[in-house]
Amino acid sequence: MTYPLLELLCEGPPHRGGDSPRVAPLRIVSAGSGARHASDDISVQQVHVGDEEGFGVLYRAHVTGLCAFASTIVHEPQTAEDVVNAVFARIWEQRSAWSPHAGVRAYLYGAVRNECLKVLRSERSARARQTRMAGEPQAPGMGIPASMTDKEERAHVRTLVWRAIDELPATARAVLTLRWRSGLSWEEIAAVLVMSVAAVRKQHSRALATLRAELPTFLR
Repeated sequence: MTYPLLELLCEGPPHRGGDSPRVAPLRIVSAGSGARHASDDISVQQVHVGDEEGFGVLYRAHVTGLCAFASTIVHEPQTAEDVVNAVFARIWEQRSAWSPHAGVRAYLYGAVRNECLKVLRSERSARARQTRMAGEPQAPGMGIPASMTDKEERAHVRTLVWRAIDELPATARAVLTLRWRSGLSWEEIAAVLVMSVAAVRKQHSRALATLRAELPTFLR
């Protein structure tokens, strides 16, 4: 049986024990619908004046998605949490000057991505990551056990899809993760990755084609 790739992406990655909590499927923001949200704008104003309750609202609204996104870069849930908390701590410290011109979500995801890249560039994190990767077991076979139910098979294929996404080049992986796991609009993704919307869409199309080519038995 083959499955529509975009439907599987909408369902998000399956939760795996030890990972950060899986983000519930999010409504994808279509192009042209706007990247700014009224509640976020209110929270920004509250943060500017040092309102801790408003800052808490902003944090709770975005922390789960940001941690999930960071985990796709640093591959370590605790490190991802530390990165996200560091970003929010910096926002609070610089609250009077904080001005997310491209929109709150674009700013947050961009800041988290940059912080993750800093972590990966550090010598200690690089060594730890190499050690972790060297000790990882090889992925199980790609076949579908005959005893699987339809529901189990679909979940298995979703796992294969997100495992393949993890192996994509960094930019392609970020585009798919931001679009289908975090629900960002094309404009927001472009702001996060400092690319044009056209370039984001091109990366997205190429990434989908790569996934379908790598899993032709399961995807359409």
